[in-house]
Amino acid sequence: MAKLKLILFGVLVSFSLFAAGERAGFAPVSETYPNQGGVLFPGIPSAAGVNAAALGRTAAGPMAQLAYTPALKKGESSGYSFGFAGTQKSFGLGLGARGTHQNGTGDDSVFGGIGTSMEMISLGVSVRAESLRNNPQAEVDFGLIIGEATGFTGGIVLYNLDESARTAVGFGYRGGEKYNLEATLLLPHFSDPTENYTITLSSSFHAKWLSLHFRTSYQTVVKAHRQTVAATVWVNPDYNLVFQFASPSRWTFALAVNF
Repeated sequence: MAKLKLILFGVLVSFSLFAAGERAGFAPVSETYPNQGGVLFPGIPSAAGVNAAALGRTAAGPMAQLAYTPALKKGESSGYSFGFAGTQKSFGLGLGARGTHQNGTGDDSVFGGIGTSMEMISLGVSVRAESLRNNPQAEVDFGLIIGEATGFTGGIVLYNLDESARTAVGFGYRGGEKYNLEATLLLPHFSDPTENYTITLSSSFHAKWLSLHFRTSYQTVVKAHRQTVAATVWVNPDYNLVFQFASPSRWTFALAVNF
């Protein structure tokens, strides 16, 4: 099984796709599982680490995003993320990496996924290789999104299919390329129902040269709130800059390119 996972991951990261660009494909710096926000409208460059089904629902790409989170206080870790995605007709591929580093030590992860769309239904599968510096583990995820390009949308993601699976369910509304709204519930692992339920509300609003993004989440067991606010500034139709702030006090800066 482990060998099959590695072969599948190698196949996923070997594709190269070319397609027309789409502005709505650029969202804020997406945090991949298990810290993801919404599962219906993730940032396309990192969608393979959230819900690969989203890769088949956009004409965007190829596109890439590089993000950096500096350590602004003593004892904080710095972080980075990189994502690439592209689509051709109703088929999309994405891959990327993320990591955190502190005092010369850190951890890194990689992910890759494919997605396809068949009218109202989109399906996706992805592979994540976690903790590359310390006994890396490959995990397989499966995603489903149902809905039109405009209107109500629902979806589900099954994470860690080969171990103790965990499910995320999302319901939202997409107003074309102008805005999208979403509510997501991340359930505990099947093997431990006492874990946190994570409730996330997110929204994005797109204008001619500026996009605004808002997200709030709540974990039921630890009773923790987290807020994220981001702005995407379009330098021109093919480049944008992202400025993102997440509580308690974390800034992230990103550059995205639509080829």
